[in-house]
Amino acid sequence: MRSVPDTCTHAARATQKPSRALGAARAGGSGTPRRSMQAIRPGRSCRLGRSCGRDAVSSRCLARLHRSSGSSNGGGGAVRCAKAAAQSMEAVKKDEEARVVALRAVEATPESFAPFGQVIAATPDGDEFGPHDAQLDLTRGIPRVVTLRAVEATPESFAPFGQVVAAYGGKRFGPNDAQLDLSRGVPRFYIMRLEKRPLEFWTITHHASVTQCLGSIGGEDWYLGVAKPSIVEDGAHEQGGDGRKPVQSRAGHYYLPPDPAEVCVFRVSGAKFLKLHIGTWHAGPQFKADAVDFYNLELSNTNIVDHTTHDFKKDDGVTFVIED
Repeated sequence: MRSVPDTCTHAARATQKPSRALGAARAGGSGTPRRSMQAIRPGRSCRLGRSCGRDAVSSRCLARLHRSSGSSNGGGGAVRCAKAAAQSMEAVKKDEEARVVALRAVEATPESFAPFGQVIAATPDGDEFGPHDAQLDLTRGIPRVVTLRAVEATPESFAPFGQVVAAYGGKRFGPNDAQLDLSRGVPRFYIMRLEKRPLEFWTITHHASVTQCLGSIGGEDWYLGVAKPSIVEDGAHEQGGDGRKPVQSRAGHYYLPPDPAEVCVFRVSGAKFLKLHIGTWHAGPQFKADAVDFYNLELSNTNIVDHTTHDFKKDDGVTFVIED
């Protein structure tokens, strides 16, 4: 007996296929990204049947991708593609909008170039300097050289800076002897040999804790640049008459920077030595000989903890030359 196909079973199977397709479509609509909306790289064909042209301004494919990005069917890759294309389109528009400006050259003459500088033309040799010559400013960064004439150091001329002590004998201690202050440390008396100290300087130093004595051995002539003491007792509140403001030294005290206009030079001749007041600015010793031996009286740590220096070249644009 022939078996008869179960028509109900076949019908059920037939009805299941559309259901599965419909279910897949619904699943896609529930937020699961479709395969057809995958990220498209430049130069590849998308499933919409067009070549993805990120740089093509009129791509119909990109227009459709833009529309699809607003749906609930996913399409994150398409959105990225569309955004990149939009940025590329914007850059192209900016390039197209760049204007080309043509500038007509104008002949440079003293009159036409006056707002910007000078035009220097050839002139007959021997003409005197005048307004048509280049007006140059070459002073910035180049120190101004100030020549100081040396003055003989005497007890009277050197009084604002210290004492001049000359040879004498048979007298008791008095006001003409060196009035020393060595109370803030261990005194140090030593001989120093100096070589090649030409008659010029641009730094100057002071000591805030000790008087200092300098003299040449053998009576060689030597020179010392000096300026008056400028240590301020009231710290940072005191100010100089010319607007100079106090500066704190590494030694801890405050001082007013020395004024270049107040620097002077003394010559020390023969058997005598100089005693410097506390705080007297001094530059040197300088001398004409190749080398000179000096005796020096100060504290054992003066050059380590009590050595304040001002640089005229750096701070004032000035260097000094001694004339004698």
